[in-house]
Amino acid sequence: MGGDPYTIAATGVCSFGFNGVDGSGNIVNITAGHCDESDAPLTLGAGTSDPAIGTFDVLGPDGVDFSTIKIDDAAAERFENNFVRGPGGKALAITGTADPVVGAPVCKSGWRAGYSCGTILAVNQTMDGGNGRMMKGEFVANHICSLPGDSGGPVVTGTRALGITSIGNKGSQAECDATSGPDINPWSQPYDSAVPIKTILEAVPGLKVRTN
Repeated sequence: MGGDPYTIAATGVCSFGFNGVDGSGNIVNITAGHCDESDAPLTLGAGTSDPAIGTFDVLGPDGVDFSTIKIDDAAAERFENNFVRGPGGKALAITGTADPVVGAPVCKSGWRAGYSCGTILAVNQTMDGGNGRMMKGEFVANHICSLPGDSGGPVVTGTRALGITSIGNKGSQAECDATSGPDINPWSQPYDSAVPIKTILEAVPGLKVRTN
C-alpha cells in the first residue's frame, strides 16, 4: 500500500506513494524524485534482504520532486490495488484525484511517522530540499509530522489523491511534538511539503493513479 516502506540499495528508505499504471500499461508506483539515488533494484520493505520489486523509471524534471517505480512482473500483482495505509494502518481506497486548495483538510501516510492530518497552509511554493536542491510548485500542509523515511508517501484529501510527500521540516517525533500548538507560528509547526498529483500526471502522458 501507499505509505509502506521500500529500500533503495544502501542509501536508505522511502515510502511508496500511489499505485498506478503508465501509458504502456506497466504497473507503477508514484513516489518522490529525491529517493531516486541508485541504479540498483529496489526492495520491498525496510531491509535490503527483502524481495526486489522494481526499479526507478521516470524522474521528474529539475526541481519537481517525483519519480515512478516500474514494478517487476513477479511483484506486479501486489501493486494492483488502489490502497494507501490509512488510520490505524487500515486500507484507505483511493477514488480519484484533487487539486490542493489553501484551507482544505489533508492527510499524509508514511513509513516513519505514520498517518496524520492537517490543513493546507500554502500552494505553489518553492521549498529548500537541502543539498542545494530547490523543489518547485509544492503545497504545504501544517500540523503534520513528516520525517525522513516518509518521503514519497501519499498525501490525500478524503479518498482522493492530492500529492506526494517531498519535504518535512522536523527531524524526529519529539521535535514535532515540541513545536506543535495553536500559539506557534504556522511555518514553525511540523509541516509536510508535497508535489501535487496533477503536476505529476501532466508531466507524464498516460500515467494514471489506480482507483479500483
